[in-house]
Amino acid sequence: MRRIADPARAFPGLLTRSELNWGEQNDVQVAVDHVDYTRLPALAAAEAHAQRGHDIFGFLSPPAAYEDQVIDHASIIGEIERHVGPYSDLGMKSTYNPRTKGYFGVSDNYVPAPVLLASRPLELNR
Repeated sequence: MRRIADPARAFPGLLTRSELNWGEQNDVQVAVDHVDYTRLPALAAAEAHAQRGHDIFGFLSPPAAYEDQVIDHASIIGEIERHVGPYSDLGMKSTYNPRTKGYFGVSDNYVPAPVLLASRPLELNR
């Protein structure tokens, strides 16, 4: 699994321990690499090109460019909906391709990023 490094710095051991526990419960060997976000796109591209590497990547935004490299995530989304309710509209719009009728990822959360609009141009030289 490739994952962004920043959460790991904020909560050392928390993410890795839960992932390792999941692996033990499901008889799966889990290895977690914490990678700086700025390096993640290049690493994902290299592994996709080589057709080998990590099974799971955690991106801040779902990259549709890898749709041909991944499974259809519809069954995963169905399982999530079974446990926590409907998949969000934003999640669907971010991960569903209406042309192929498939999901290329799972949007597990979102962070609102409000845009601040000034009523007049900002004056930097005050």
